[in-house]
This record gives sequence, structure tokens and C-alpha cells, in this order.
Amino acid sequence: MMPYALIEDPPIPMMQGEIFNPVLNISEKEQAKLDTGSALTVIPEELVSRLKLMPKGTTWVKDFRGNEQEHRTYVVHIMLDGEKFEWVEIISRERPNVLVGRNVLNNTKLILDGKNLVFKMEDP
Repeated sequence: MMPYALIEDPPIPMMQGEIFNPVLNISEKEQAKLDTGSALTVIPEELVSRLKLMPKGTTWVKDFRGNEQEHRTYVVHIMLDGEKFEWVEIISRERPNVLVGRNVLNNTKLILDGKNLVFKMEDP
């Protein structure tokens, strides 16, 4: 089990992740928040240029306030706790870390023990 990150109140399940450009095979390591409330995975905007990602298309995204906005999508590979998730369609936003959404989390067995502030992600 991994400990929740105490950098937020309330604490949050967070881990080291690695985002790959699947075409150029270059990657960047980033902190990754696990967010079961987010449908899509979101990477920091600056990673798009650092990884030389090319847009795949666009999608409409509704934020937690109900505001809809169109975003470019990109395709990446994501490594979390030794598990590689390939050809994941993501969007980018100005943010300090990766937000791992259900398009990745629904391919894992995620155990959240909020009472003890620990979590575990495993291949089902």
C-alpha cells in the first residue's frame, strides 16, 4: 500500500507517473493524482511541447462547475507503479501535475483505504 499525499487537505492518492510520446519514445516523469471523478486523464500543458505531442483530435469537456470547453486530444503511453497503459487519449491543461482519470483507472483494481490514508493500484 502507498500513502496518500498530505500536500492537500483532505489528503489525496498520488504517485510518480511517467508520460511517454509513443511515436518518438521520449518521456517525462511527473507526480500523478488519481481522480475517480475525472473521466479523462489530463497532463500539464507544458508536457505537450516537451514531449513533442501531435494533436489527435478534439473533445468537449465539462469541468466540475458545469462549464463546457473544447480541448485538443493527444495520445500517450502512461506508466504508473510499473503498469504501462498504452495509447491513452488525454487532454492538457495548465496544472502542476498529471490528473489520472477513469479512462486509465477503470483498467486497474484500485483500492482506496481513506480511513488509513493508503491506497493500492494493481492489475486485476
